[in-house]
Amino acid sequence: MLLASCGNWILIPDEPDTDTGSEASQDINDTFDYESFIGLSEDDAIALWNQNNIPVRTTKRDGESLMVTQDFNPWRVNITVRNDTVVNYSIEWEY
Repeated sequence: MLLASCGNWILIPDEPDTDTGSEASQDINDTFDYESFIGLSEDDAIALWNQNNIPVRTTKRDGESLMVTQDFNPWRVNITVRNDTVVNYSIEWEY
């Protein structure tokens, strides 16, 4: 599913089976280097996350919190951007 959010397009992957949901989340965490996205431009980071079927949205840009939905998506990455550079991220299932 493709959605527009805060001016960015995001790809929402299919949810895993209920029996393997936590394992699927752990697999993503084990195989994906989220830290490597710190320092990339916002567009480049979002494009790479989307290529890997990891939903992403910008929640804060240049010190201003952006309007976001309150739905919980355990696979979604929330990013903070300053001067068009990703400076921080959080993964919803890590809360």
